[in-house]
Amino acid sequence: MILKKIHIHNIASLENAELDFDQKPLSTARLFLICGDTGSGKTPC
Repeated sequence: MILKKIHIHNIASLENAELDFDQKPLSTARLFLICGDTGSGKTPC
């Protein structure tokens, strides 16, 4: 799976946020990590 964009709603203190992997700095990153505790909402829907 290739992620293009992640929309975040009501996770911890983030009401609304967006991670766009087609825009810098993520578009030029060779490696990045999405991490967190079990149950913190990392699974794509």
